[in-house]
Amino acid sequence: MKFSLFLAGSLFFACTIQAQTNAGMYTNVDKTALAIPAAQATTTQGVADWINAHFTTPKDKVRAAFIWTASTFEYDVENMYALNMTETKEEKIKKVMLLHKGVCENYAAVFDELCQKCGIKSWIVSGYTKSSNQSAELPHGWNVVLVDNVYYLIDPTWGSGYINEKHKYVRHIDEKYFMAQPSVLARTHFPFDPMWQLSEHPLSAQEFADNADADKRRPVFYYRDSIEAWDKMSHVVQLETEARRTEQNGIKTSVGYNYLAYLKNNANVERRNALADVYSNAINEYNAAVKDLNTFINYYNKQFTPTRPDAEIRGMLDSVTNKVGRVRRMLGSIAGKDEKIDEAAAPLRKNMDEFMNSIIEYEAFLSKYFSKPKIARKAMFYRKH
Repeated sequence: MKFSLFLAGSLFFACTIQAQTNAGMYTNVDKTALAIPAAQATTTQGVADWINAHFTTPKDKVRAAFIWTASTFEYDVENMYALNMTETKEEKIKKVMLLHKGVCENYAAVFDELCQKCGIKSWIVSGYTKSSNQSAELPHGWNVVLVDNVYYLIDPTWGSGYINEKHKYVRHIDEKYFMAQPSVLARTHFPFDPMWQLSEHPLSAQEFADNADADKRRPVFYYRDSIEAWDKMSHVVQLETEARRTEQNGIKTSVGYNYLAYLKNNANVERRNALADVYSNAINEYNAAVKDLNTFINYYNKQFTPTRPDAEIRGMLDSVTNKVGRVRRMLGSIAGKDEKIDEAAAPLRKNMDEFMNSIIEYEAFLSKYFSKPKIARKAMFYRKH
């Protein structure tokens, strides 16, 4: 099972951050995006279709996805502490689209899905936030988008409204969290993986806690190259890479320690699952090889009747040999990487050795068989070889 990489998070309080008013730049975009018929707004595909039909530029599409997400859902104050780390992205989206109520992980998942379906590169970021120099006790999820070859930070949750002093959600679109400059958001949002700060000099956990500037004496961090490499990684390698960078950047909160443990545990689970999948495929390939060999043996026992071309007979055993080669490569790729997998694979390795002895015997027989004139071949089935 693959797990989502962000958790439920909290909204900021109105007394700590003031919302900015919309300067009017996206007035027409907002109006059109929010005019989607209710019947079409029941799925992210329906919303994305509306956006694609009415907007052409990447910025307008991103804005439409943001304003629709921020304006459609109500923040679920009552369940802001109800974390579900095993819920998939699809489940998060399904829930909030049905209930029209959710927390940061739901907002971020919907926004990410809309961007992806509109052809916009988007990522979900996991981290935590800070208000009045106090780090939040909950993780938070927001987004990164790539528009016109520029990376931007977007927080559709904080951009949708705030929780007031009475612990009530107040809807209020805040433009600070739409396509925010990394240097601005860095004072309130701290991603566990420093790559998502989108900075050549990302803040350490200590610098974020102290409201200090990043130490420019550290080596430049090429986040663009890192993101491009990240997209090409398998999910388990992404987990391991994120865990390594998170740990190297320092951890100052219990949220950070918990998330690091979560990353490492999921990486271990996924790596073992990946090894188990290879082992399972090796078993299936071995069984297929056994089946092919039995087919050959049955034909051998019938003294190769009815008659087939030599190439076809040769191909019957070649099929077995090719499958055995794939089994050996698969077993070799997982050897020594997990004690329990090695233990489980031991019987198959032993069977493979015995199986190969049988193949070698039949290979020797075929070599002699094909070397003889056809009139002399039948006699080979009546004596030992």
